[in-house]
Parts: sequence; C-alpha cells; structure tokens
Amino acid sequence: MKQKKRWFTLLELLISIGIIGILFVILFRAYISISQVTFRVQQAKNIQQEMIRISQILQNIADNHSINFEAYSGSQMNDILFLSGEGGNVSITSTGVCISNSPAITWFTQEQKDNPCQLIIINQDESITTITTPSESFISKPYFSIFPTEPNQQIIHNDQIDDFPFLKIKQPSFQVHFNIYTPLYEQWNWINMSSLLFQQFFTLQW
Repeated sequence: MKQKKRWFTLLELLISIGIIGILFVILFRAYISISQVTFRVQQAKNIQQEMIRISQILQNIADNHSINFEAYSGSQMNDILFLSGEGGNVSITSTGVCISNSPAITWFTQEQKDNPCQLIIINQDESITTITTPSESFISKPYFSIFPTEPNQQIIHNDQIDDFPFLKIKQPSFQVHFNIYTPLYEQWNWINMSSLLFQQFFTLQW
C-alpha cells in the first residue's frame, strides 16, 4: 500500500512563520538591550578613567601648594580655587559655557557643545593649562570648598572628631565637586549615556 506524502498545510506554515517571527523579535530586543548596557558600561569606564586623570593632576598641584588666603573674600564655597606655592600663585577655575550641578539627565545645547565647560589652571604668568578633555567628557560648573576658611584658624575642634571622623584634618585642604558627563549627552541618545559625580578631597602643604 502506497503511503501518502504529507505536506505542511498553509495554516501550519503561517503558524511556524509567526512563531519564528516572535522569537526573532524577542532575540533582537535582547540583543539591543545587551548592546545598550555594554555601551553604557564602556562610557562609564571612559569617564571613570577621565576622573582618575583629573584627580591625579589636582593631587600633583595640591602636593606643591597651599591656600592663598589673601585672594579670598571670606566665603567658603567658591567657583575658583586660589593656591600659592614656591613656583608662585595659581588658581583653578572653569571656562566655557558651564551648567550648574544638576540631575543626571541634562541635555547640552549647541552653545555648550561648541564651547564646553573646562577645568583650567591659571598660572602665575597668566598662561592657562587645561585639566579636562572635552573630547572625553563634559563637566558641570566646578565648586571648591577650602579648609580652614582663614589663616591660623583651628581646622577642627576636638569635640567634633567623634562626630566627623573623616574630618581629622591636620593640614590645609580643599574639596572640589562637579558632574562629569559622556561627551554626547543628548536627549535623543540619553539611554546610552552615563554621568558621574566628581567629589574629592585634597590635602595641601602648610
């Protein structure tokens, strides 16, 4: 007896195509999600490396300078840091179009992209040394806090040490903080972008 050849019916074929299509969509979405996560991780690594580089530059400056109290007007929080050392007075501040410290999701305008905020050193001879690298990262406006706020001031009272053990400061010091963003932090591409808070404490010479 001859066995009949069995073929797929049109309905079975359509069902198979539908299942394959659904599986393809699921796999494609998973691939996109993994790609986005991988890209964000790489972006975060890049700005972490930039933060380390900035930190090393600031530490080198701190190792050879102290606070230039004469340049201050008494305010503790400033957008410019005045330092003095054997090589002369220097100041650290920002240039360009700087946004204030803000939430992570912030869109850069074209003006900010054309003239990005940069952290700079103004040397004794008024020459400028750029600390940050706009091609690697964007930053918000940096702010500096100095300790102590005036010369010969006791840096910390003994009764405060138990409450603030991290403030066992025996030397003049400063703190700097700003947000650091990946270079193309744009509204249409925000899901792939990263930002971190740069906030570090540096001790200075007497």
